[in-house]
Amino acid sequence: MAYFLPEFDEKTQTHLESATAFKGLSPDIQNDLIDSVGSVILAQIKTEIQKCMYVSVLLDETSDVSCYSYLSTVICYVNSNGAVCESFIRFSDVSKDRSAAAISDLVVKELKEFDCLNKLIAQTHDGAAVMSGELNGVQAKVKEHAPDAIFIHCYAHRLNLVLSQAASSNAKCNVFFSTMAGLSTFFTTSSKRMSLLDDIVKTRFPKLAPTRWSYSARLEETVQHNLEDLLQLFEHIVETPQSFYHKSINEAQGFLLTLSCFDFTILLQIDGLVFPFTQNLYNILQSKSMDILFCVKEVETNMKKLGEIKTNKFSGIWKNVTERCSMPTCRKVRFSLQPEVQYRALFFEVMDTILVQLKHRFKSVKDIGFVELLDCKQFHFYNFANNFPERSFHCLQEMYTFQFEFSRLRSEPHVLYSHQ
Repeated sequence: MAYFLPEFDEKTQTHLESATAFKGLSPDIQNDLIDSVGSVILAQIKTEIQKCMYVSVLLDETSDVSCYSYLSTVICYVNSNGAVCESFIRFSDVSKDRSAAAISDLVVKELKEFDCLNKLIAQTHDGAAVMSGELNGVQAKVKEHAPDAIFIHCYAHRLNLVLSQAASSNAKCNVFFSTMAGLSTFFTTSSKRMSLLDDIVKTRFPKLAPTRWSYSARLEETVQHNLEDLLQLFEHIVETPQSFYHKSINEAQGFLLTLSCFDFTILLQIDGLVFPFTQNLYNILQSKSMDILFCVKEVETNMKKLGEIKTNKFSGIWKNVTERCSMPTCRKVRFSLQPEVQYRALFFEVMDTILVQLKHRFKSVKDIGFVELLDCKQFHFYNFANNFPERSFHCLQEMYTFQFEFSRLRSEPHVLYSHQ
């Protein structure tokens, strides 16, 4: 910390250059400095939040290298200049208790600390049952303290779930993605193997993140464009056993066989057609654009294109793969009779899973069309006649009407039974 402060503060730089007793290099002193800077930043954030009318909270849970679970809390608000701000508050250790009750109590405590619990109008986090459960999840328990805090499941995370579902829909798909993850690990855990990768393949694999399928798309693209060089690399390791440990040789031989096999090659071709569309959609969902109608249009467009791939592309994939790889042998007679039928079914299974999951998980994206109202860059256009986005405003009204009715039915179950 002491090394970076002088870059931003001239007085600190002069002090560190001229001081004889205090240099600020002690670990304890640096930690105190970090705590002090953090306190000042949080105080400034609290001041800004107190001036705003409404806030939303963003929650996400992750684990560090020591396997401790931490909950990150981000508060989103509109400052006095009309700009949307996202302020990170802190990481909280939730390793001992990750139940909905414990997490919701923690969130409520943090919101009270910043005097904004009564201003909370939205909350967003992943779709895990403990977080998104409508009856006993975190979002439901937070609503007990802030009834207006509507829950929105992150749509980029929904896309991750779509692809995760497709990856786990078939045993061959599971093996394929496990192999892809193993490729990245094989090189990142050895400087010698990494050096060999630089020399022969002349590129590196992106670091794989299990919950970020954009990394899987980049990894798949890297493997597809450099498949021949990778095969040459693994052959080099197998043919020069005196230069590598037994573990490296065994793993290289396994990768050499897997990357050359029929199953891996055909799935590499299939994903090579799918990932460009899902990656484009992922980039749109991760952007700061508030044009929900554009997002809806892009989801529909990508679904249409994926449907065309499902209808028209298998024959070309089959021809390409059969020219490059020998047909797999199978002990099960019912599979070996018509291998093309078997792999066509695999192709349709993957594509149908993606299309069905996209339709299911993105059917409600139109319901958040009111987000367009938060785009401060468009405010000056609303002053002209017929420019106000009434459709988005009606969408907001419908959302809160639904939330009110749902909360009423939860608090008055006899009303629900009387309707039945």
